[in-house]
Amino acid sequence: MNLERNFNQILSEIDEIGVNFVAPNADDVDKQARFPDEAFSALKKSKLLSVYIPKELGGEGLSVKQVSQICERLAHYCSSTALIYAMHQSQVACLIHHAFESSTLIDALCKIANDQALLASSTTETNTGGDLRSSSCAMSQKGDQFFIEKSASVLSYGEKADVILITCKKSDDSAEKDQVLVLAERENCNLAKLTEWDTLGLRGTCSSGFNLKARGPVGNVFPPEFSKILMDTMQPLSHIFWSSVWLGIAASVVEITRRNVVNAFNNQKKGADFQTKRFAELDANLCSMRSNLTQVILDYELIRAKPSITADEQMSFSITVNNLKINSSRYLVKIVSDAMINTGISSYSVNSDNSLCRQLRDAYGAPLMVSNDRLLDNNSTLLLI
Repeated sequence: MNLERNFNQILSEIDEIGVNFVAPNADDVDKQARFPDEAFSALKKSKLLSVYIPKELGGEGLSVKQVSQICERLAHYCSSTALIYAMHQSQVACLIHHAFESSTLIDALCKIANDQALLASSTTETNTGGDLRSSSCAMSQKGDQFFIEKSASVLSYGEKADVILITCKKSDDSAEKDQVLVLAERENCNLAKLTEWDTLGLRGTCSSGFNLKARGPVGNVFPPEFSKILMDTMQPLSHIFWSSVWLGIAASVVEITRRNVVNAFNNQKKGADFQTKRFAELDANLCSMRSNLTQVILDYELIRAKPSITADEQMSFSITVNNLKINSSRYLVKIVSDAMINTGISSYSVNSDNSLCRQLRDAYGAPLMVSNDRLLDNNSTLLLI
């Protein structure tokens, strides 16, 4: 592998993997609700799981914008593969942004880059629902080891992860919101499945519920409180990278529709002029979706570059990044639905070259991941403040 490859070379490798390993298995991943093993074997082999890690620690040192582009590109081939990749990168970012006070975590980050480890997160809990800012489980400590037992309502691709980042209370006596983030290696975790993952879409993410037991060195506890990690990194980058996946799905749908419209126009089919006009509206929505994402990435990079930000700036950006996720998920559903109407019955057929069935089912998962209603509720509170 060329360690000095530039970003265009990385995108070319993504496309090569997409064509040869991701797309050919996407339908089977969807039908069997299985992890996209072929895709991630290829991504690991090409050392593409560590692209956000700084070069001095064994990665590529890519920017948020560049990682966003990779997420988008992968989504052209398989939504589940892209979404897993996006979730992995948001967890990697938590280490990069918040682990430098811990030599143990820095060593773990170097090992992740060297081994091309896949990172997952356990932030939701059966007792607290989807509230990331509350935990009922607590970390206990015996000597230099931590111990956690958690009933995780959702743990995406947990059985395939090499590392799991876990939220919990600091201790049994701590308040629900007095949380820490802890790194646990998969070999030190025991997972007992609580729920199966048999869903309408995004089936390859394998987001079952588990009873999770984990242990490890106390040096794997992140120094900052989880509230800071969530606010500064996990929330904004999750929404940015997820929105990049939604954009990639939407762009692939628009491309399928474009081919159909061009064919209808060239063959002077009845209604081609009307199809063309509707396609222009479809493309305009895609353009708005992309512009929103581009602006939020720029805002995030500006905030990251500041030595300090005020509480008002932080709240304002939290509202902005929540709105990005809300609007991206809404645009995706609308674009896929409108594309099906434009393309016609062939898009409704599973075996058609114009089929949009998988994309439609995947699209409806977007508003439900960290529910849009929950984000709107959070925004309403911030706006009142």
